[in-house]
Amino acid sequence: MNGISFKENDELYVMFKYSFESSPISGDPLYYIRTMKVEIIDTETNEIVGKAELKLLLISAAINDGVDLFAVFDSDSYVSRIGDQIFDYEEQELKRDLQKQFWEYGIGNVDICILERLTILPQYRGRGIALQLIRDNYRQLSNSCGLFVMQPYPLQFESVVKMDQVDVWGKQMEYDKMEQDEKKAFSQLKRFYKSCGFLTDKGYPDLMFLAPSKRNDILDKTDF
Repeated sequence: MNGISFKENDELYVMFKYSFESSPISGDPLYYIRTMKVEIIDTETNEIVGKAELKLLLISAAINDGVDLFAVFDSDSYVSRIGDQIFDYEEQELKRDLQKQFWEYGIGNVDICILERLTILPQYRGRGIALQLIRDNYRQLSNSCGLFVMQPYPLQFESVVKMDQVDVWGKQMEYDKMEQDEKKAFSQLKRFYKSCGFLTDKGYPDLMFLAPSKRNDILDKTDF
């Protein structure tokens, strides 16, 4: 299934093309993880200039089907890493402090969307494309999940990059030209995502959040 969104930015027109993947077998832990991949396309050249990957966790459906939520989170390594920080497996719910912080009107939608990866080619950076994409995800999925979560991590420090095993896209990303001081890189990345509307919580220093139930002055704007 594909969804398409058009945006305009500084005479640059881009198209967001969505595709979805999941297991077709109800009861399979991966059935409750919808992987959403996004291609960002320059409509003038029809070239892919950015990519993103998100995972929508269907917590409510898993609970209704009697599926072990730990098995759902544990079926994907990245999801598991996030889940171990934000989810109470014994109580089968988002941790109470996060509920209090981000569900302004009591118990909210228990489904969770994780932004796993967002990459923009060097020549297209600094033109607001990432903010447009995040806003588009936020608007399209706000009715489908109660919390967006991400763990910002500078991709230039991934092991595959260090081992020089990057694919064609990775070479185009020019990771070697990015900030190589880890402390500075992490700080820069967090500031960037704050500028895109993500929120922080002092109890979760490695994570950032978007909460549909809370006002977000950056993402609630009607026009870009």
